[in-house]
Amino acid sequence: ANIAALGITGSFTAADKTYDGSTAATVLTRTLAGVLAGDVANVILTGTATFDTALAGTGKTVTLAGATLTGTAAGNYTLAPVGTTTATIGKATATVTVSGYTGVFDGAAHGATGTATGVGGVNLSASLTLGATFINIPGGTANWTFSGGTNYTDQSGSVAIVISNNSP
Repeated sequence: ANIAALGITGSFTAADKTYDGSTAATVLTRTLAGVLAGDVANVILTGTATFDTALAGTGKTVTLAGATLTGTAAGNYTLAPVGTTTATIGKATATVTVSGYTGVFDGAAHGATGTATGVGGVNLSASLTLGATFINIPGGTANWTFSGGTNYTDQSGSVAIVISNNSP
């Protein structure tokens, strides 16, 4: 006699992560409903979790691609399509380096210099505003800002622009 495989359902949860430029997700838990008590240790839900996009955000959809059953009793069951779950990709912190200026009066405008670098070495300097420039003694303070957009946290700070007398 042929015995039909028992239909079961599966679900999973995914871990939150910090923006890393990828859609890779980490499965926290895998649950199967409908497995007979004697088979619970011998039927395992497998698959690879992925976020719908790599962009930072809350309540992002995560799917379990290639969801299948493994284990010594897996052949006794058929798996219904596994639904999605949600998780958060938090904003990353860019590496922002801003330097002030110290020099003697020369009639030229002087200001801060800086760079902003993201995940994987991505140049984000276009999102860095370096603040005021100064020509006259004694200089001043350049207040800089970094606008992180969707994937990076905003940052700000200030640096001194010091212009001193050009003594003979």
